Amino acid sequence: MSSPGMLYTVERRAKKTLEIAVLPDSTIFVSAPMDASEEAIERRVRKRSKWIRAQLAYFREFEPKMPPRHYVAGETQLYLGKRYRLRILAGEEQVRIDTGYLAVRAPDPAPSSVERSLRAWYRESAERVFPPMLDAQWDRFDYIGEDRPRLCVKILKRRWGSLSERGALTLNLDLIQVPRACIEYVICHELCHLKHRGHGPGFYSLLARMMPDWRERKQRLERSSPLNNGPGISEKRGRSKFVEGRR
Repeated sequence: MSSPGMLYTVERRAKKTLEIAVLPDSTIFVSAPMDASEEAIERRVRKRSKWIRAQLAYFREFEPKMPPRHYVAGETQLYLGKRYRLRILAGEEQVRIDTGYLAVRAPDPAPSSVERSLRAWYRESAERVFPPMLDAQWDRFDYIGEDRPRLCVKILKRRWGSLSERGALTLNLDLIQVPRACIEYVICHELCHLKHRGHGPGFYSLLARMMPDWRERKQRLERSSPLNNGPGISEKRGRSKFVEGRR
């Protein structure tokens, strides 16, 4: 359902009160009595629109933000959660890990050339590392009776991953820079959408069953993200949604 400028999900329950919640992924969730009319729900959402926008603004503070990268010798780069110093060498294009360094060999040592070489290596690494991680997670989801999604690796500006209705699971290329436990969390999160397209209670119940420590992994992703300049979400807010009247 929608209200001017807002999309929200409604779940009806055997209860007398209507509750609005804003989840960390910016989903607006409305829990309504069985007999509540759509007009009454929309009026309540419009009435609380200022509060809802305030919670959305808070969560937007932690959306991925790309810090500046200069691709010069000595700069820190990340690979699977570990920090490496950048070493730049002249020669035929090659990237390899060498005792605490990411050694980038390029015909032209200019930053733009080094960036191209490094981004190509990240993509090759992601296309090698991500598939077996999806295989391992899929073994636990096979029971739901859905087709295994095909894996795509892309540069995403605002998401770590997505699952399309056509069965494509897309992972952000920059995930190759975070710890494996965080990549597993993103994959598990997206696979849960095979059964629950939205982010209602059913989704989070399945996520908790499939990955009991998902909150800790999510916090680690926020802390170790190569895309986030600001602080991670605090433990209190990072582990809960904002519920109307409880902030």
